Amino acid sequence: MWRFWQQLATGPRDPRGPSPRGFVFFLAILFLLYAAANWLRDDPRFSGALQLTTAFRYVLTHGAIDATPEMVFEAAVNGLTAPLDPFSGYMPAEELGYFEEETEGEYVGIGVEIKVTAGRIIIVRVFPQTPAAEALIQPGDAILAIDGTPTLGLTLSRAIELMRGEEGTSVAVRLSSPDGEERELTLERRAVSVSPFPIHGVSFSGCAYIRWTDFTVGSADRLAALVEGIRVEEPIGIILDLRGNPGGLLDEAVNAAGIFLPPDQLICKVADRGGRNVMEYRTAESPATFTGPLAIVLDENSASASEVIAAALQELGRAVVVGRRSYGKGWVQNVFEFEDGSALRLSTARYYTPAGRTFGDPHIRIPADSAAGDSAWFGPSGLEPDTMVEELDVGPWEDALARRGLFADFAIAYADDWPGDDLAVELRYWCDSLGIIPEGLAAHLVAAGKSPSAHGLTAATRVEREHLLLSLDSAWVRDRTILFEREIEALTMRLWEQRMIAVERPDEAELDEYLSADPDLAAARDLLEQPERYNAYVGRWRRQMAALSAAR
Repeated sequence: MWRFWQQLATGPRDPRGPSPRGFVFFLAILFLLYAAANWLRDDPRFSGALQLTTAFRYVLTHGAIDATPEMVFEAAVNGLTAPLDPFSGYMPAEELGYFEEETEGEYVGIGVEIKVTAGRIIIVRVFPQTPAAEALIQPGDAILAIDGTPTLGLTLSRAIELMRGEEGTSVAVRLSSPDGEERELTLERRAVSVSPFPIHGVSFSGCAYIRWTDFTVGSADRLAALVEGIRVEEPIGIILDLRGNPGGLLDEAVNAAGIFLPPDQLICKVADRGGRNVMEYRTAESPATFTGPLAIVLDENSASASEVIAAALQELGRAVVVGRRSYGKGWVQNVFEFEDGSALRLSTARYYTPAGRTFGDPHIRIPADSAAGDSAWFGPSGLEPDTMVEELDVGPWEDALARRGLFADFAIAYADDWPGDDLAVELRYWCDSLGIIPEGLAAHLVAAGKSPSAHGLTAATRVEREHLLLSLDSAWVRDRTILFEREIEALTMRLWEQRMIAVERPDEAELDEYLSADPDLAAARDLLEQPERYNAYVGRWRRQMAALSAAR
């Protein structure tokens, strides 16, 4: 079709002219276009379709830049979805393939998750027990080149394509750490199986903990197996940590809810534009595996399927939600594939909780109608926890260590001799040995004082300037000690988190330390250990749902 449009605009390229068969085909296409044009003209919804087709032709034939049809098509589709929401858009064939692989949770590569920022390829996540983790690649590292191909301006799909390949083959990556230090590594591609449950176990105090990071294929079954193993230890309750979980497959969320709820319970409704075609998602016929207390932990990066399961368990009086308000993505995406293997990812419907709530519309640019017949309960974006926990502020020490990936480095360096009670002391010794100096006001003043040239200054002025810089240096030594003490809580939490990820199944005592170090998890544990408070929260929701049911 693209070749046809080019020939239609520029004329036949064969100097002998078109064949009789080609001429018949040309007339047939003209007839179809004429019929389509009349049909589109009669339907007001497609009033701009003819202009769009004409614009394609102008761009491809008269544009000063020789763009390929594929480039123009991708830009046009992304333009069509731009007024809708940030979740819809065009997916080239390669990107669709990678999306499907990630949904399955398995692929061949080096074990990193990347994003494009200002034209640069940045690593945002390194999966445990992968070539990247073993080579000490860290989040925040920038990939400068892959097998000699510079990555500046490279698309995300192209960068992923270069890093993936056949198992056992090698790939060379040139990296730059956040402080500008460059290094080149040659890694062997391996099958990467991303576990959606990087941390799980039962603490010494009897509180079970499961972190769930992705709603990939089969993750609900894996959760059921974990819960079954935990149940025999008779925990006082389970903390299900969905912080940072962006969602995934809705069926996995519904199946997971059935682990904690009786059969045939409504988990959510899905309704398309204007509330048509309402579909209900309910738990299966099998009975609940775990009926004890349950606390779900959310944060501002918990979205979509995470919000669906949390809202259902909250409203049905089956769990208490702890943490911070979630992201607020109450929209269902469908993938419509094209003949060439590419696809359109489009938001096609809205989620509704059992109580008729949505998760807000802050990301949607065009106002959407509520589902007909539902008592839609609109509020601010995201799901509000029963117990709010303030996020710890990021200070200069945490920022410096996180940007350089040094929390994971520390966990690896002390893997066989974890400091435990002396964690903060050992961290400070370790930072001093590496010469890690976080930025701060005094440090900025010192740098600013040293940067201007001393040319033209008198001897007395230079002496005064040196005295001032020495005073600032001394002040910053004192300041960073004070700031370190202020950040001990946040630093300790990050270190324990890396320790848990490194060992995956921590022992009871270490898991207790982690639950105590993390304010969100400590709040969830406190609720499970206080039956009266826990029952007050779930009882309130049960009463609200009973009143809502009676009103309907």
